Amino acid sequence: MTGRERTGRIVAGLIAALGAASLYIQALAIVEIGAGRGLGPIVSLWSMLGYFTILTNMAIVVVMAAIALERWPRWWPGPRGLLASLTACILLVGAVYHLLLRNLWNPVGLYWWADQGLHTAMPLLTFAFWLVFAPKAGLRYAHVPRWLLFPVAYAVYVQARGALEGWYPYPFSDAKALGLGKVILNSAGIGVFFVLASLAIVALAKGLAPRSPPS
Repeated sequence: MTGRERTGRIVAGLIAALGAASLYIQALAIVEIGAGRGLGPIVSLWSMLGYFTILTNMAIVVVMAAIALERWPRWWPGPRGLLASLTACILLVGAVYHLLLRNLWNPVGLYWWADQGLHTAMPLLTFAFWLVFAPKAGLRYAHVPRWLLFPVAYAVYVQARGALEGWYPYPFSDAKALGLGKVILNSAGIGVFFVLASLAIVALAKGLAPRSPPS
């Protein structure tokens, strides 16, 4: 193992630890808020799993921990494409939060730190990790449609939960208040940002990947 690989593993472990701590504190906040509304912890934690932010950060924690511990499953070809797609997802999390959502609530104390961890630090650190440590050879523009599977599946999941439970995690996804047509337009706009971020990541990968010497 080279010194760079060892450093990458340490950094991945620190990112995983930060993400896990932020998720834990966020869970405490959601349970506390739910208790104030007469909801039990299981119901509150179930609602937590309705947020793209939470699901994306959970996935990144798992991937970073696997990289740090060298416990990547042998049957999986490697974290290269998955980490790139999750980087695009977490950049989407940060952009949507800071552009559309940050004024909807005002966390204080530890909850503020958790909020910033999930929406600011994790996007920046994940992108920085991908930029510095992630292998980039082999990433292609043709991979981007595959990366859309998670956001599209999430959009369907949110609408299914909303139809069954009458609750939507984000104002722009609320089909009951806005109508399905408006929600589809909102989702398409967010999807455009995701595609652009994904294309930018592939372009960076192509620019940064080592080139074979001419024969």
